[in-house]
Amino acid sequence: MQLQAGADRPRGELYRMKVLGLPALLLALLAALSVIPLDEVHGGGYAPGETVLGHGGFAEYQVGDLPIILSVPHGGPLRPAEIPDRSQAVVDNDPYVDELGKELAAEIERLTGRPVHLVVNQLHRSKLDANRTRLDGARRDPAATLAWEDYHGFLLAAEQAIIEGCGRGLLIDLHTNGREGYRVEFGYGLTAADLQADDEHLNREAYLRRSTLRALASHGPTAHADLIRGPLSLGGLMTSIGYAAEPSPQRRVPDGDPYFNGGYTVYRHGSLYGGWVDAVQVEVSYDLLRPAARANLIRGLAAATLTFVDAVYGFKLTDPAAADCPAFVDVPFTHPASAAIQRLNGEGVLTACGSSPRRYCPWDPVTRADAAVMSVRQAEGSGIPSSRVLFTDLPLGRWDAGYAGRAWSQGWIGACAEDPLRFCPEAPLTRQQAAHLAVSRKPSLLGAAGMGIVADVSPGAAAHEAFAALHAGLLLPCRVAPEVHLCPQQPVTRAELAQLLAAIDN
Repeated sequence: MQLQAGADRPRGELYRMKVLGLPALLLALLAALSVIPLDEVHGGGYAPGETVLGHGGFAEYQVGDLPIILSVPHGGPLRPAEIPDRSQAVVDNDPYVDELGKELAAEIERLTGRPVHLVVNQLHRSKLDANRTRLDGARRDPAATLAWEDYHGFLLAAEQAIIEGCGRGLLIDLHTNGREGYRVEFGYGLTAADLQADDEHLNREAYLRRSTLRALASHGPTAHADLIRGPLSLGGLMTSIGYAAEPSPQRRVPDGDPYFNGGYTVYRHGSLYGGWVDAVQVEVSYDLLRPAARANLIRGLAAATLTFVDAVYGFKLTDPAAADCPAFVDVPFTHPASAAIQRLNGEGVLTACGSSPRRYCPWDPVTRADAAVMSVRQAEGSGIPSSRVLFTDLPLGRWDAGYAGRAWSQGWIGACAEDPLRFCPEAPLTRQQAAHLAVSRKPSLLGAAGMGIVADVSPGAAAHEAFAALHAGLLLPCRVAPEVHLCPQQPVTRAELAQLLAAIDN
């Protein structure tokens, strides 16, 4: 590895040479002009652990198997003569950032047993600035432009792999600077002036619209302010092990000017303008990267990264006995129905409510058609059953028609009308219908429950089924005092159906 240019410069000069990112609105407009379509990203399909090189070996992608991307735009040693130097621009590399990226990737792999996605620009910054737009970073040189496209194409490929594997994840853009002291900064697109706001304001949509953690803050269980400077934020975790980190609970507003809140990479590849991969820019002071101090920094930053990702995304990356990522982006491991949903998804039973990333919509009412599909798949396998049942509202050519016909002929889910025969596929499955489904699939529930009263279900077969489902814990009563109620006409959620199906199969 060649010595990075600028590594021997005085810290003050390196500090002055760093520049702040462009305003968010301007970056958004420039990013829109610099988008690389996914179908142009080298075809994808890379294997974890594989190393892929771009044109001329100027961009390198070490393919990962975790929902974490490390990007290193300013550490490359290569200065090919055929690429002209960038004039009137910042051309010094970030000292030790190449080592930071590789050693951090190695430590995360040591802790998890799986590789992280690592994308490195191998061109010196005097030839290419990969953390700028294509025009500004490559200055219209054909070879530098190809390297820029390879670099950002590899990042897009890594993002797509994360979406397909875990549904969401985090990109960490690594930088170093000549600032004096032992300090780590985390940039989320928010300025130091933004961070002067209190937590209540920081959680408002106006601030989320400027945050590179926008998807996480909008769809996760943790408030935006806590993600940025709470105890489990990256800054909070680094502070807890003795580093001066900001923003954090102890340093809620960055102390000093400038504060490196983010550049092109985190704006372009974070969730600020859509998508499910969030991003943060990490700036590390030169003093922390000297060989004597770097090993401790690497261990701390790797532990903080994994703790943060597991906590806020609901992953279990460091637990070898658990699945690393939830099957659906909206069902974290902490969800009460997670175990049932994870299991049934592994068995090919469940239907999704969205793709890229996969979503289950656990709190939505389950439709009668989806209930039929899941029930038949669980009982008879994933093959699509043939059906000649003619429902007037469910054409035989529709993908779920065979499942509906099979569920009806087995007596698990009745028709919603007899003359003419209708299935009402988009109507919600009611709690009474779910109780009937459970008892029809597992008749022994009736004998085990005995006779009981459900206050809001008329005496007869329906009451016996309702009591059996409640007695077995397959459905929870909607009211228990002074009498037990089923609320038979209320819809069953998709999470409740997953729990019911998992329980009757035990």
